[in-house]
Amino acid sequence: MKNKGFSLIELLAVILILGFIALIAIPIVNKMIKESKDSAFKTTVINISNQIQNKCVLEKTNSKEITEYYQIINKKIYPNIDIKGELADGIIYVDKDCNPYFVLKNENNTAIKDYNSEDIIIRNDTYIGNLPPNISIGTPVYFNPETALLCNKNEVNEDANNKTGCMKWYVYKKNDDNTHQLILSHNTTDLTKWNESGANIDGMTTILTSLENDTQSWKTSLNPDLITANDIAKIIKNDSFNESTSVYTDNFKFNPEATEPGTNKYAWLFDYTKNSRSKGGNVDYSGTRGYWTKSKTYNSTDRVWNVNGNGLYARACNDGEVIGIRPVITY
Repeated sequence: MKNKGFSLIELLAVILILGFIALIAIPIVNKMIKESKDSAFKTTVINISNQIQNKCVLEKTNSKEITEYYQIINKKIYPNIDIKGELADGIIYVDKDCNPYFVLKNENNTAIKDYNSEDIIIRNDTYIGNLPPNISIGTPVYFNPETALLCNKNEVNEDANNKTGCMKWYVYKKNDDNTHQLILSHNTTDLTKWNESGANIDGMTTILTSLENDTQSWKTSLNPDLITANDIAKIIKNDSFNESTSVYTDNFKFNPEATEPGTNKYAWLFDYTKNSRSKGGNVDYSGTRGYWTKSKTYNSTDRVWNVNGNGLYARACNDGEVIGIRPVITY
């Protein structure tokens, strides 16, 4: 009997059927692969979180200082502890009750456990930020700008004019790319002029040189800078202030009713200045009254906005006798 092959029409029919099956199957398989990878990543994250939480509980049990921050870079954890299993790069925080919150990443995903939430959110992207998305303005962060690594508060050096090592910072702004702006808790330079000419139109020439000197050992990726007057206004929710239109008499106080030490909720903006405690602050330091912003006043040729214990005020930009530098960074 003579064998008969497939006709062209039959071959086309088979190809069409196979193509139709593939059209349905490929998305399903891709979805299964993705879900499997997401599940494996979540398991890795939970494992890391649980081990760090257990370490915190052990520290509390032994009456030791709690390690509040961990940073994982290139699969290495700082400070160094023994974590069994896979590691994912990112940041882990532990509060006083040993509750962890974190931003951890692999090549395709980001896991976020935010403040006041038990849920772990898996995002199918690489979240740029290093801090939790809903971190509160005014939250302290302990950070070494020379290594760009987090550190623990028992390592902090808040001495006047300190520019190196572990220092205390405060979150004051979230950027559109999910990075955050941090301001240092103290001045790196007590006293300096904004510029020598006395004309604010000439820009902040003198203070930029001082800022560069103060931050020369820091990682350049942190973009050391000065805070703006508009940022200060936004922090204290002063909606009527705008540095583009506000004249030098439009100064404002932070929290004038706070006169007892430690009662001003904005103390983190002016601690380590002269008479800070009498304005509701926590720490007095006689070496400086405050720090310069990068914002000049509107309709004035010589004045620039500065921060002190009273609030936001204007001062002649070539006055170098009372105001210093308090850097900000992007992290």
